[in-house]
Amino acid sequence: MQKKVTTMPNLKKSSVWHHYTEYTDGRKIVGKCKYCGQTYANNATRMKRHLATLCQRCPERVQDSFKRLLEKSDCSLPMKYLHHTSYEAGSSSQAADFPIVETVNVPLLDLDEGPFSASGSQDVSCEVDRSTSVGSVTSFVGAVSEVDQEKEGDGFVEVMSPRNTPLSISENEDCKQPYKLMCPSYALPSSSQVTHSVIGGQYSGIPATIAQKIHQAEYLTLMSDGWTDEQENSLLNIRFATPEPIYLKTVVTKSSEQTGEYIANLLSEEIERADPFRVQALVTNHANNMHSAWEILKSKYPHLIVFGCLTSGLNSLANSIVHLRSIKTIISDCNEIANVFNNHRLISYTLNRIQKEEQGTEGKLIYEATKCLESLLNSKSRLQYSAVDEKVSQIIPVNICKKILDGNVFWVQVQGVFNLLFPILEAVMKLEEGTPNISSIPDIFRKLNENVMENLPSLTLPKADKDEAKQIFENSCKFCCHPIHLAANLLDPRHSGDNLSEEEFCIALDAIVDVAKNLSSIDEMSVVTDLAEYRAKDKLWSREIIWRAAKTMSPLTWWKGFFKSRQLSRIAVRILTIPSTARSNEQA
Repeated sequence: MQKKVTTMPNLKKSSVWHHYTEYTDGRKIVGKCKYCGQTYANNATRMKRHLATLCQRCPERVQDSFKRLLEKSDCSLPMKYLHHTSYEAGSSSQAADFPIVETVNVPLLDLDEGPFSASGSQDVSCEVDRSTSVGSVTSFVGAVSEVDQEKEGDGFVEVMSPRNTPLSISENEDCKQPYKLMCPSYALPSSSQVTHSVIGGQYSGIPATIAQKIHQAEYLTLMSDGWTDEQENSLLNIRFATPEPIYLKTVVTKSSEQTGEYIANLLSEEIERADPFRVQALVTNHANNMHSAWEILKSKYPHLIVFGCLTSGLNSLANSIVHLRSIKTIISDCNEIANVFNNHRLISYTLNRIQKEEQGTEGKLIYEATKCLESLLNSKSRLQYSAVDEKVSQIIPVNICKKILDGNVFWVQVQGVFNLLFPILEAVMKLEEGTPNISSIPDIFRKLNENVMENLPSLTLPKADKDEAKQIFENSCKFCCHPIHLAANLLDPRHSGDNLSEEEFCIALDAIVDVAKNLSSIDEMSVVTDLAEYRAKDKLWSREIIWRAAKTMSPLTWWKGFFKSRQLSRIAVRILTIPSTARSNEQA
């Protein structure tokens, strides 16, 4: 009797073969377990059962996956196994006893994952229950737990957020592809999940973090400023400085509601919540309602040091100077020249060509008026070359052309106004560096005063405008300067109050004593004695190495590191942690 070789339909190969090494022994396909070396004939069910229950070296994750798969399978289906023992590779006697089976096409839902597989070892007479649960390839891949999925979602948002990448990128197929290759069972969060779940989950931990930072801070400075957004909503920002900035909240109000009493109540709530004796200072902008809030809070908290934001004050100073009638006219003429050259194609092309030939650069400053002034001054020669160009001169209005070519009056006025405004901008940029530099404020205003006294007389302005500019500067100094600034300058070892006048030194001394009075376990006379020894560089302050170190480290580190036991150190640290401006904290 002639034997027939068993063949099976062209079926999808079982994924169990990922864990076996496939080779042929004669006409037979044999699988060798990659973990223990056991060999099996082409029988997916037995191979799965081996991994689930018999293999001692199979990884636990793989073993659990196949156990779950076998539990789902309907093992009660009638079937007769053609082999009851493992097929040993190279055994010719077992191969000779292999029975003859007719080729039969068996209707299966999915032989890869059901109770049967494309192994050729099932009885052809068995019937398949189509209701049998069918697995998928993810059953054989390590699943990502909910905890890991959440962590990976947080990581995705942290990577994308600083780059201003739209969160909807997680739904882009090109973005998904690398994740599918690395871990098929991981799914990127959708933009909706990112917005509501991931970001919401991250935000839920922020209040606790803020509370912890406030609790750990030794001293606090409360900062607030009001402004109006693009929708003309009145907003009030409230922050703490430790001195690192800690954002608390933004309150949306109507303009009529932002009275001094209303603002004082809002700020008082934060002071009480943080502990009034730890909140040492309040810094706000220069609005009138803020001044009213100062008086209310100062009467409620006598120890509170209150002063205006330096950046806000200098902004107000620059804007007031720019709006003086004669200076406003000069800046208006500069804007007119800039508009003529920017808005006409031929003129702009000619200017750019000349600029490339001269390889000129344009300065960048933060105020529009000063940007315009500096840009014109840097482009003076190119503008004058353009004004005498045959084609350009026919397009430029006559009055503009005269101003450009007027080197004796117009350009002298532009240079004078720029010299008056530029030091103010330098001071603002120094204050916005982000580090507490309250001690530098007296020196900043001293230099500004010298600049005003030097440049104002040489300006070709009416005497009334000169007098008004001088008065504006004096009023700004009154708003911006506070005794605590002089005290900080005195206690900063880089300055030591060397440039303070006798009157300013006395004001600084009174400010230091006032702070000492509001602190427990501080003796005023001990503080004054320490201050005298500090200025005289006597006793503990007599070592030269200590003063050399002051040039390379922050004043706070200097006081905390060398003089922690001295009572003056507590006063110095308290004062020097106060930010000079709300802007540096806002930007940070």
